[in-house]
Amino acid sequence: MKKDIWKQLKKQNNGRQLNLEVSDQKYIDKVTAYAVNQGVGMMETEIIRKDLIGMGFEAKKEGELLEQRLGDMGEFAREDRSETHVNTDCRR
Repeated sequence: MKKDIWKQLKKQNNGRQLNLEVSDQKYIDKVTAYAVNQGVGMMETEIIRKDLIGMGFEAKKEGELLEQRLGDMGEFAREDRSETHVNTDCRR
């Protein structure tokens, strides 16, 4: 069941991401590759990707690129990682 939901979300993300600028698509690919490399699960990665695609559409509507809005991928990943540590610390 969960795998079917993941497949459906991935298919939806694939279709929506194609409507973004190429540079935004590459940005999203880099962020999701980083997430996978850090051990983020498949479902969580697709949820992150869905959120990034939504942000990409918002940026596009305002004439911006995703990288302009979120910063370079390395910076974004560092912030994301530090937020994860904060969230983890709060749960203890």
